[in-house]
Amino acid sequence: MKKHHAKLAEEFYDKIIKLHHKEFHYEYLQYVKWLDLLASKLSKEAVVLDLGCGNGRALKYFVDKGFQGIGIDISDKMLKLARKYVPKARFYKKEFTQINFNPNSIDAVISFFALNHIPKTEFKKTMNICKKILKKYGILLLGMVKGESEGLFKGFYGKKMELYGAGYSMSEIIKVLKLSKFRILKTGIEHFKGKYFEEDDVYVLAKKIN
Repeated sequence: MKKHHAKLAEEFYDKIIKLHHKEFHYEYLQYVKWLDLLASKLSKEAVVLDLGCGNGRALKYFVDKGFQGIGIDISDKMLKLARKYVPKARFYKKEFTQINFNPNSIDAVISFFALNHIPKTEFKKTMNICKKILKKYGILLLGMVKGESEGLFKGFYGKKMELYGAGYSMSEIIKVLKLSKFRILKTGIEHFKGKYFEEDDVYVLAKKIN
């Protein structure tokens, strides 16, 4: 029996946490201009939810500015690291489709390259959940790996472990968000070259339509 995609992600990120944290540490945010843009649109003490928060580095940005932070992740080791370095935020171990925050309770939802590890059908479900939990005119900020393929692959970070991956085009993401009743505010495609991989990334900033 094949392992569930969430279990694969949990085992993978528990395994590579040191490599990941060394490259994606708190002093380096390759998408900081997108965080700046989002922060400029939020009211004081707004609640920001990070889906697939990893070590909490994006949430740390917001918490350091006085916003409230909530992080969701599937990796126990990532969550332990996040709780250590971002103690003022709240963190929970959950799959994205298990999110059960109250309707209209979150000011902004962010996610960077974590939603690429779930099937595209679950991405659509997750966007509908985001629409439900966001407040009136709430904001969504996504960073997604650009691509077309979907399925299991090996070799990430030089490891033989399997990991589920799904690439997205800009138009594909926009179509899903519009169906989930979001209005697109800004988009961009940026190239990333790290120590272990190189890719094009799609960024989308959107607002909930009421």
